[in-house]
Amino acid sequence: MPKTFSASLRVAHTRSCANATKTALDSAGRTNGCTCTPTYYTHHRDGTGRPVKGARVRDRKVAERALRRLQVDIDEGRVGQARRQSVTFNEWADARLRFIEENNRKPATVRAYETTLRYARPLFGALELDEIGAAELMAFVRKVRAGGGGDTTLRKHLKHLSTFFTSAVAHELIDRSPVSPKFVHDLRLAKPEKGTPPYTDIELEKLFNKMRALKYEPVYTTACRLAVATGLRLGEIVALDWDDVDISSRTLRVWRTWDPLEGHVAPKDGDERTVHLIPAAVAILESWVSTEGVRPGASPVFRAPRSGERLNSRYLCKLVGRAMTEAGIPKLGEDERPRKPFHSFRATFARMCRENGADPQWLQAELGHASLDLTIGTYSTWQAVAMRKHADALKFAV
Repeated sequence: MPKTFSASLRVAHTRSCANATKTALDSAGRTNGCTCTPTYYTHHRDGTGRPVKGARVRDRKVAERALRRLQVDIDEGRVGQARRQSVTFNEWADARLRFIEENNRKPATVRAYETTLRYARPLFGALELDEIGAAELMAFVRKVRAGGGGDTTLRKHLKHLSTFFTSAVAHELIDRSPVSPKFVHDLRLAKPEKGTPPYTDIELEKLFNKMRALKYEPVYTTACRLAVATGLRLGEIVALDWDDVDISSRTLRVWRTWDPLEGHVAPKDGDERTVHLIPAAVAILESWVSTEGVRPGASPVFRAPRSGERLNSRYLCKLVGRAMTEAGIPKLGEDERPRKPFHSFRATFARMCRENGADPQWLQAELGHASLDLTIGTYSTWQAVAMRKHADALKFAV
C-alpha cells in the first residue's frame, strides 16, 4: 500500500548543546532542554525515498514559511513523493532479533521474543508491515488463546509484538503500530500481578525446618538462606564466585548471572552492583567458609554435591518447591498473589529490611532495581503482624 510522505521541520543544535544529537522537535514543536541558538531546516524524501534537507536558517519563522511552501509543492505533485521501502514482518523480525542479540541482551530475552514470533510468523510473517492490522492481530490473539495462553501470557506476547512495530515506526517503515493502547484495552485483559509475595517469618521458619527434615544437602539450604539475607536472584546466587565475595569488607560484587543454557551472562538490566552484607549474611558466609573453605579464583561459592559444578538452578527451585508443599505453605501470599518459591526469598529480604527500618533508596541499590517505585510498590509488602506492630508504636494523641 503506497504511503504519502509529508515534509517536516527539523532542528540542528551546536555540538556543545545538551540536545546536540537531536533533530526532532517535541509534539508541541518545542526544543526542550536546548542550551544553544539552533538552526532550522525542512526535511522530506524524494522519489527514490532518499532524505532531502533544506537550507538551514536561524529564523524559525522563515523556516516554517519554507515548510508550508514545500508541503504545498509535495501535495500538488511538484516534488517527488517518497516511496516507502517494502518490508515484510518476517524480514523486520529477523533484523530486530539480530539487533537484540548484538546488543548483548540476555539469551532468555531473545528466547522470549522467539516464542512470540512462533505464533506471529505463520499468520502474517509474509505480509508487509503496513498490511498488518486489527484483523491479523485478532487472529494472533486467537492462536495464543488456543495454545493455552491466559491474559498474562497474551499481554506479554502483545508487548513483544509492540516492540517490533514501534521500532518500525522509528525507522519510518510504517506510520503507527497496530498494537495500539486502544487495541490492548479493548481485549479487556486482566491486569497482571506484580512481583511475587514474600514469606512470613513463620512460613520461613517452617520452610527451613522442612528442608532440614528432608535432609537436603547443606549447600542447598545455605544458598537459600543467603538469598534471604542478601536479596540475590537465583541466577546471581548460582553465578557467585569466591572472587566476588569480600567478607572482610562485608561486601559482594554482582556483575553477572547464570543462565542454564548460556552460562555466565550480564545481570538483569545490565548493571553491576555492590551488595553491602547485613550481619546475618556475613554469619552465613563465615559459617560456609568454615565448612567448605575458600577456593581462590573463579571458583563457585556453591557447588553441586556430586558433580562439583555450579548448582543446577532448576533443581534448586524444585527442591524449594517440594519443601514448601510439604511444609504446608500456601501457594498464594497474604495478598493473594502467586508465589515463586525461590524468588520469594528476594521479596522476603525486601520485606524484612523495610520492616526493620531500612532506607528505601538503600534497599533499591541493594536489590539493583531501576526505580524506587518497583522497590516500594512491588517488593516491600509488609506482613500483617508487622503492620499491627507498627500501628501500635505510633502513640500520638488526637
